[in-house]
Amino acid sequence: MEDLDTRFTVPIGSVVVALIDPTPGFEAEFDAWYGRDHFYTAGLAAPGVFSAARFVATRAAKTLRRPTDSGVAGDPDRGSHLALYYVLPGHDDDRVAFATEQVALAAADDRLFRERDHLHTWSYEPVGSVQSARGVPAALALDRRYPTLTVVLVDLEAPSADGELLSRWAGADDDPASGLCLRPSYEVMPSAWIGPFDPARRRLLLELRDEPIDRAWSTGRWRAAPLEDAGVARVVWGSPVEAKVVGVETVAYTQIRAHRT
Repeated sequence: MEDLDTRFTVPIGSVVVALIDPTPGFEAEFDAWYGRDHFYTAGLAAPGVFSAARFVATRAAKTLRRPTDSGVAGDPDRGSHLALYYVLPGHDDDRVAFATEQVALAAADDRLFRERDHLHTWSYEPVGSVQSARGVPAALALDRRYPTLTVVLVDLEAPSADGELLSRWAGADDDPASGLCLRPSYEVMPSAWIGPFDPARRRLLLELRDEPIDRAWSTGRWRAAPLEDAGVARVVWGSPVEAKVVGVETVAYTQIRAHRT
């Protein structure tokens, strides 16, 4: 039988990854602004953007972050909100121009929420993907609405190790999961996190899973750990996050801070 996943595939040209932290005390206001305005007007409505999703790092999720002293992420308590935007090939310049215009319009209309820090807002390009037996192709995964995403930054031991990384990352479990391996392209917004790195070696592994955060993170770490054991890559930083559902409060905003009270 013909492989329909191969025949009918939406190509991903780039992925915008936005990890943002609202100013303490402004979490709910930030969430309302981003989820009801910015996510759509400057994100989903942009040319070429065909899929997007939002995630939140709860207190429980933040306690699972590793390593806590990576030097990349800084305070493990920060980085509460993550947004992903999938862009078709050839539309990145159009998307940037549109988003820039929309941000200017929002500022003119007094709709630009400033109580936030961009910790890591970058554009990435796909290197490859992994998919379990019951998973969906990477381009469709955000619309599958998996409840949990694991995010792992790694540095390859050699720039040519992508093939081995993907082979080992694919693993052998058959839980519904869809993974995407990305390499950094350019910084979208001045970002507080990341520090110096070699773009030829840095990779971002995104894996959507149909499991609670604690089990998904355990499984996701299992997928990343063999990379280190085999000398393929070094895990720089990782965190699980929980999917945001429109109209449903998935987290009490007094509980997204892991260490503050």
